[in-house]
Amino acid sequence: MIPNASWLRRALAISCCMAATFLLIAAPASANPDCVKLVFQGKVQGRIEHCGCPKAPLGGLERRAAIMADIHESCEAVIAIDAGNMLGPIEDGMREQSAFLGAESARLGTRAVGIGAEDLHFGLEFLRELESKHGLQFSSANLRADGEPVFAPYLIQEANGLRVGIVSVLAPDAELVSEAGDLAGIEIVDPMEALLEVLPRLREQSDLIVLLSNLEQHGSRELARNLPDGNGVNFMIEGNSASHYGKAVNIHGIKLLAANPRGKYLGELTLGVHEGKWNGSFEITEHEVDSRAPGEKAMAKRVQDFLDSGKMATGSK
Repeated sequence: MIPNASWLRRALAISCCMAATFLLIAAPASANPDCVKLVFQGKVQGRIEHCGCPKAPLGGLERRAAIMADIHESCEAVIAIDAGNMLGPIEDGMREQSAFLGAESARLGTRAVGIGAEDLHFGLEFLRELESKHGLQFSSANLRADGEPVFAPYLIQEANGLRVGIVSVLAPDAELVSEAGDLAGIEIVDPMEALLEVLPRLREQSDLIVLLSNLEQHGSRELARNLPDGNGVNFMIEGNSASHYGKAVNIHGIKLLAANPRGKYLGELTLGVHEGKWNGSFEITEHEVDSRAPGEKAMAKRVQDFLDSGKMATGSK
């Protein structure tokens, strides 16, 4: 199946926006030219502050920005991924807070975003606005309308010559709710069916494949086990679990990763690359988004300005 023209037109517009915003995250000239890093998290659920937990108050955009700055200092090529469920629940103020989070995530370099059920809470046009304004790229291989993908079925991002294919799937039984009431006619096709359709094309166009799974944790693992040999998927990142892994879990040759939930963790996947080819080596670093990251001042000010505006969600922590 050839993806429909509507998301192709959006992708062209997004690429123009990306060209304008990428300079905000340009790496220093001294960075390692043979390094590619994938930075990831999932199930942020609209959170922009730390959790307020008494023992370990993890999370917060300003801390995440500080960690991202350190990562960019160490590596020239960074691909930032949100595995899914970036946006928050339907509650007072969360639409505005989710819009702020989307904009600031893009400012930190996030482009690829897997669609989880929670990302649909404010409607399809809300996501398209985040794409057109900020350069985010929402993707799902199995979210369909009239048999066609609602958003890009897969994405390809290039870093230091390495082509990284990114594909995302939703759970077939996910409950889709939108306060905009614009999900009529939207269906979720079987994740395996969608992947078997998309992966052959993705293998042809990429050097490495990352699957963003917005199934429950058990479903993600079953999906990895049941994918046929030679499927091409190298890594799977969970977007719909409350888990975080300090090391990869190997399932059927696929390395399972997670850095969830609510912005408390940030995963860093360092790939061994030479002349645009991945040599099969990798290293996982899990960052706790805690007070050891002092907070990037410019981001801290933007967060505080947003909080002072009174637009924050009532249950945002």
